[in-house]
Amino acid sequence: DGQHGGILAVNYLLSRGHKRIAWLGPSLKDGHYMDRLSGYTVACQRAGIEMELWDGDPTKAQDLVAEKLRSSKRPTGVVALWASLAQAAVRAAVRVGLKPGKEFELVGWSIEEGLAEYGAGFPAGLVPPTLLWSARTMAEVALARLAERRLAPDLPALRVKVPVRLIQRPGEQKEGGAR
Repeated sequence: DGQHGGILAVNYLLSRGHKRIAWLGPSLKDGHYMDRLSGYTVACQRAGIEMELWDGDPTKAQDLVAEKLRSSKRPTGVVALWASLAQAAVRAAVRVGLKPGKEFELVGWSIEEGLAEYGAGFPAGLVPPTLLWSARTMAEVALARLAERRLAPDLPALRVKVPVRLIQRPGEQKEGGAR
């Protein structure tokens, strides 16, 4: 549920006192992008804060974020709901001399089953609060839906959203995570 993820990310950063929260997304604006961005947009509008959209090539994200973070009007919070973009943004913050978690805070995105690999992509001790979703849950729901379709082939197509949850200390999450 990318939309709920976008809302959770912004609300978390708002709860931590951030008033300027940027969105970091890929240049490819697919369905995942639109779903996650819609949550960011809704939460920013509800809070009455301006939206700042940073989109770009993921291979150049670190340079883009470093440039934006050098600005005197830089945001203190960033929503980066793709693992590679979250990792690049934290590395950029370190590169420009900001202390992640203090002067700069970010919410990232990871698949639950790949949390260890996700965490390994950050500088030591700097894995940010992260939205998790489960591929296992997605597979179980898909199989259940296929079984339903077998019994009732005329059922309409549905969009099913896999739940997301925010964990504040991903490095402390046990292997596989709690469900």
